[in-house]
Amino acid sequence: MQGRQFESIFGPAARINARETFEWLEGHHFMIHQVNGQVDDHLMGCVEVIGTERINSFYDDGRKIIWASSFEEQTWIISGWRIHEHTPIQVRCTTHFADDRHRHAVWELSTDGISWQQFWEVAAWKVKDGV
Repeated sequence: MQGRQFESIFGPAARINARETFEWLEGHHFMIHQVNGQVDDHLMGCVEVIGTERINSFYDDGRKIIWASSFEEQTWIISGWRIHEHTPIQVRCTTHFADDRHRHAVWELSTDGISWQQFWEVAAWKVKDGV
């Protein structure tokens, strides 16, 4: 996964470079998603348990976020709340799947639930068959 972070309340403009893995749990009801990489020179990591309507995300800084999730045609939207400096910030990610190997995601934040500001844009591609 590669992309960029735009200047926002979450941080300065930066490059994003990460490796993702996906693995189904037995039964194929939940998928484990792991991200390890960097935002500029800062390490980042996340583990997620992805279900059909909810995602539980656990971050390397100790945060936990529960996201609502919906999928329609080739678009996946997740939304939730992130606490930033004791203030809840609404966050959403819209991911478009170009095909079974490539996707493009835009992350946005809102402090009022009306206006949205893009803070991440990333592209990812599958390098190995499996999941």
